[in-house]
Amino acid sequence: MLLSKKIVSDVFNVSIRKNRYYLVEIIDKKEFSLSDLKQLISAQLEMGSRKLPTIFLFGKYSTADIETLKHMAKVHNCPYSIADAFVINSISQKIICNFYIKIVAPERSTSLFTTQEDAVKWLKQFN
Repeated sequence: MLLSKKIVSDVFNVSIRKNRYYLVEIIDKKEFSLSDLKQLISAQLEMGSRKLPTIFLFGKYSTADIETLKHMAKVHNCPYSIADAFVINSISQKIICNFYIKIVAPERSTSLFTTQEDAVKWLKQFN
């Protein structure tokens, strides 16, 4: 049985929810960078190295830089995520995420949502 654990950094918090998916909460007014992605992968390793779907829940004014998105688009750069759901709160986040999905073209299933509940419903197909 997996014990619930939450790992906290200056930019994000990550936990495993309902033993079915990672929830990565990007702290409001923070930018998720390549170094944060590396910290996330280390946190997932510490949490048991499970391959699960991932929800990225962005704060209203949070963002991710394009180089980080290009890096995370490759399956081998995010070894513990089998699908990504981005929950966004602003038009600027929508523009960045649409660019990521349509132009960068991630190698794993990826979708964009405005509510965490919709993201969870979508991720059920990957469990």
